[in-house]
Amino acid sequence: MHTNQPPARRPTARRSYGQSMTEFALILPILLFMTMAIIEGARVFQAWLTVENSARAAARYAVTGQYDPAHCASGCSTTADQDHARLLTIKDVARSSGAGLWIDDGAGQSGRGYFHVTVCSSRAGFYYDPATETCVPTEDAGGPGDRVQIIVRFNHPVIAPMIRSIADQIPLSSSREMINETFRTGRMLGLPPTVARPTFTPTITPTPMPSPTPTETFTPSVTPTDTDTPTN
Repeated sequence: MHTNQPPARRPTARRSYGQSMTEFALILPILLFMTMAIIEGARVFQAWLTVENSARAAARYAVTGQYDPAHCASGCSTTADQDHARLLTIKDVARSSGAGLWIDDGAGQSGRGYFHVTVCSSRAGFYYDPATETCVPTEDAGGPGDRVQIIVRFNHPVIAPMIRSIADQIPLSSSREMINETFRTGRMLGLPPTVARPTFTPTITPTPMPSPTPTETFTPSVTPTDTDTPTN
């Protein structure tokens, strides 16, 4: 005996609103962390490029022997005064080339935003100590022909809340080493010797020969006058 009953339907899986919110709440921290990591990674990369540029620009300026006269206390009349002015000017160039960094002038060596430039040379009696990251016995820009080394250190401050709980700052550093030019030697000493030019000797002009003296022309003699013939 057949009965008219509708066919049985398969149960369909329906996700409730509460389940969707639960999944979103679990995924949201991961998405936020990834977003902040991308932003902070871009900031660190930009800061690293700026620190590299700061050390490079300071080293290129150091080898030229130039300095800012504003740092001359006594007119820079001696070599020691010029070297001191060069040292301060090199640090100014490194600082101006680090534009864009979050520098905190009041921060200590281990503080956020700490920025420091070390200048050391290969002059006799000076050397760079990597353990203390200082130039012994004191900083020096070197003289003509000496190697000069520029070390720039910066503590990049982290601003992303989630990443800051892991690392409050990221230390960055860059070092460049170049050879000083001969800026205290006359530039004319490096020129090649003067090449002697051949002198032009004029040839002897032939002496003109005297022209021949013309001879006297023949003067015709006087023709005799006819005499009268006698008449018969």
